[in-house]
Order: sequence, then structure tokens, then C-alpha cells
Amino acid sequence: MAHINVFTEFTYVNKLRWVFVSENIINKFVRLLMIPTMNFD
Repeated sequence: MAHINVFTEFTYVNKLRWVFVSENIINKFVRLLMIPTMNFD
């Protein structure tokens, strides 16, 4: 049980980290897309 608990916690942290990284990348892409539109205004 202990091994399963540690494994599930590890995967949970990995998922949170991956979501955080993916959101960071999406935010960077959105900013890159927003900069040209702001310049055109």
C-alpha cells in the first residue's frame, strides 16, 4: 500500500507540474499572438 500511495502522489505531482508547464507555454504563445494585434492597433 505504501508503494502505491507514493506512486500515486508522484504521478499526481507530475500531472500538476505538466499542467503548469503547458499553461505557461500557452500563455507565452497567446502573448506572442497578442503582440502583433496590439501593434496593428
